[in-house]
Amino acid sequence: MSEELEITDGKELSTRTIVSMTVAGAIVGAAVGGWINDAYGRKKATLIADVISALRAIAMATAPDPYVLIS
Repeated sequence: MSEELEITDGKELSTRTIVSMTVAGAIVGAAVGGWINDAYGRKKATLIADVISALRAIAMATAPDPYVLIS
């Protein structure tokens, strides 16, 4: 099992679900990103994406269990 995902305790289903939800989040972000870019402009859209990414990175780094990573 991957050492990077020690939080999953060797549960393959948890690892696969976390990776799948990451891809799903990227799909949603790409779909919404174009609309935000049109509505607010390129600079504001980039700033919004940066803030969301930073907040999500903090949430992922401090996640106490796999369910926080999946949600």
